[in-house]
Order: sequence, then structure tokens, then C-alpha cells
Amino acid sequence: MLNGDFLSFSNVNYFSCEEGIFKQADRIEVCNGKINNVITDTSLNGDSQTFVDCKDKFMLPGLIDMHVHICWDGLSEAPITNMVNEGNYGAVLRGYANARDSLNMGVTTLRDVGCPDNVTIPLAKKIRDGLLFAADIIPC
Repeated sequence: MLNGDFLSFSNVNYFSCEEGIFKQADRIEVCNGKINNVITDTSLNGDSQTFVDCKDKFMLPGLIDMHVHICWDGLSEAPITNMVNEGNYGAVLRGYANARDSLNMGVTTLRDVGCPDNVTIPLAKKIRDGLLFAADIIPC
């Protein structure tokens, strides 16, 4: 989403963090990547020009995973050995692939708790700069 962009999600089942329950909205408007308005009355006109129909779908807050090793191969029986054998370039690529996959599953922020030679620091910067599309990484 570009700065100044408006986007509306119609027919939304959303999770109200304040009430701790799912609710129904006729439209949720997003401006610059943040919720701008929750509209429960369809007679109100919104600012957005783009609508996404969310019938039979749910909108949830982004999830945060507080303990990941973003450069590890989670399917391997020897993730550390694989990471060492792949080297730093492989670690960055695996980290990006894992961050992208996490975002596709609804995890918007990852706290990386260990990688070789701090390779997630430049990776996190490139994601924040918009060069790569993936979950935000907080290197520790």
C-alpha cells in the first residue's frame, strides 16, 4: 500500500481487541496501512476507492512470534548443521523465505533470537525499506 492509499474491506468479520469478541462490520477502511474507520452503517460514505469483499472471511490483528530462528530450516533434523553449511548468503535467503512465509500465515512481526553473523540485521532493514515483502524482523 502506498502513502495516501485508501482501501476498504467490506462484509468484514473482525476481532475487536477491546471487547475480545468477533464482530461484523459493513466496511473497515484502511489508510496508509492502518485502520482508519470501522463502519457499521452502509449509508455512510467512505474515502476509499478500492474495495475488497471479505464475505465469509475474518480480519485479525497481526500476530507476533517472539522466539524464532529465522535462518533455520525448520523441517530438518539438523537445522544448525544446515545453516552452517549454507553459509551467510544461504542464511539470508532462507531467512527471507521464512519471513515471507510467516507473513502469508498472518504473522506480521518476528523476533529473531539467533542467526550467523547477524545476517538478519541487514535483512530486517531491507524489509523495512520496502525492498522485500515479508514479516517485520526484530533481530536480537
